[in-house]
Amino acid sequence: MKIFHLNANKFSGLLPSTFSNDCRLVSINLGTNKLEGRLPRSLNNCQYLKGLDIGNNRIQDEFPFWMEGLPELRVLVLRSNKFGGNMSRPSSNKILFPMLQVLDVSNNELVGSLPQTYFKNFKAMTEAIGIDYDSFLANLEMKLTLKGQDQLLNRLLETFTSIDLSSNRFSGIIPTSTEKLKILKYLNLSHKDIYLHLLVT
Repeated sequence: MKIFHLNANKFSGLLPSTFSNDCRLVSINLGTNKLEGRLPRSLNNCQYLKGLDIGNNRIQDEFPFWMEGLPELRVLVLRSNKFGGNMSRPSSNKILFPMLQVLDVSNNELVGSLPQTYFKNFKAMTEAIGIDYDSFLANLEMKLTLKGQDQLLNRLLETFTSIDLSSNRFSGIIPTSTEKLKILKYLNLSHKDIYLHLLVT
């Protein structure tokens, strides 16, 4: 099985806790349910994973730093849950989300400064990377909200990159490292509880 989509149902309880060492999943979409608990660390066994959407649930956890090394991950949607803590802690990984094109952690409880380390190292947002149309794009059902409108990602992903950090409790400066994201098309830092200011050099 490569595609595991159970989104937009009324599933409740915990996420599946065990993903085997030979996990071949390419896309996981469990968004818009009533799932609780934490993200299972065994997701790190899914080395072929390109998309994970668990948005609009009740997941209570910290940001999944432990997923940084997944070599194929292109879409990470965690919006509208209860993720908390600081996204800016130092990382021991040399490569951070090397293929990530879409990061959506909006409407959570994240605090502290913006993740400058990620802004410096999101390779797929700093230089153009060729994207082949594959089974992941063909079966992609994940959506982003852009300017109040839901957009299906399979129509956008070949040329689209996005970071949505809105509706959290970040504070501090907007780091100059955002300038490195030359391929980034959409950056959302909005909401009255985000207290940021531009760093003028």
